[in-house]
Amino acid sequence: MSTIKEYLTSDHRKCDELFAIMEHGVSESLTDAKDMVKEFISQTERKRRFNQKLFKIAHLILNEDNKIDDFLGSLTLKDIMQ
Repeated sequence: MSTIKEYLTSDHRKCDELFAIMEHGVSESLTDAKDMVKEFISQTERKRRFNQKLFKIAHLILNEDNKIDDFLGSLTLKDIMQ
């Protein structure tokens, strides 16, 4: 994926394709199917970690925005004029 938006809006075709390939692959080679499952698990784990990082960043941004709002809300005209 080249952008966060593309990542977040992607559908599950890749998963569907993988399961179809695995279903076919199991009949030919169990080892190949196991390797595909391991790769799928690895990719899924990377995506899960990416999501965690993305939500952590979003949370940090929201917290900073609230701190700025609180600071600006606490200012009085006297504070601004000094």
